[in-house]
Amino acid sequence: MSADAGSPHFFLGVDGGGTGCRARIEDEAGTVVGQGLSGPATTRLGIEPAWASVSRAFGAAIDEAGFGPAEIARIRAGIGLAGIGRKGALEALKAIAHPFASIAFVSDGVGACLGAHSGQDGAIVIAGTGSIGLGFVDG
Repeated sequence: MSADAGSPHFFLGVDGGGTGCRARIEDEAGTVVGQGLSGPATTRLGIEPAWASVSRAFGAAIDEAGFGPAEIARIRAGIGLAGIGRKGALEALKAIAHPFASIAFVSDGVGACLGAHSGQDGAIVIAGTGSIGLGFVDG
């Protein structure tokens, strides 16, 4: 589906980790309009179980927002997913059909670092189900 160029967009962020998955939808002003949770979303469990968890989380956020097909088609989605570096994982995820205006995938570590620093330079250390240290300098 494609969104009308003049219609406002919504932004879906998904943090898919080894322990749980969180999804949040915001409008263009940054107002949270829906949130959702589900269980583990790591490719270590397989692409289908990981995507099922991501789908449950964003489905709950869509339900909380009260969105129908017209609003869903205006969502730009960013999915941070544990284990995305596994061989073939990114390609398999990109092949899955989705209802959004656009979708992008990154590792959960990259998503967390970008989110923590609003896309600017910065570093994080994550100590959870897995451990990650990651930093960005000059982009």
